Amino acid sequence: LEAALWLESFLKTYRSSIIVVSHERDLLNNVVNYILHLDHGKMALYAGNYDAFERQRSERQAQIEAMRTQQEAKAKKL
Repeated sequence: LEAALWLESFLKTYRSSIIVVSHERDLLNNVVNYILHLDHGKMALYAGNYDAFERQRSERQAQIEAMRTQQEAKAKKL
């Protein structure tokens, strides 16, 4: 726990760019400004912390699903 707290403190004050790979949600929420997400070979950049990333990703997925549904409905009419 002490090492994790030290790392979080260090990253909060570090003024250059750094890549952090972590599954620790609290750490990501507290120290990151952007998330670069790799999914099925495609990369997407999200601004904000981990919670913002999840919210934006969910919204993007909902938009994609809505577009897919619309396209399928159009295809059925043809």
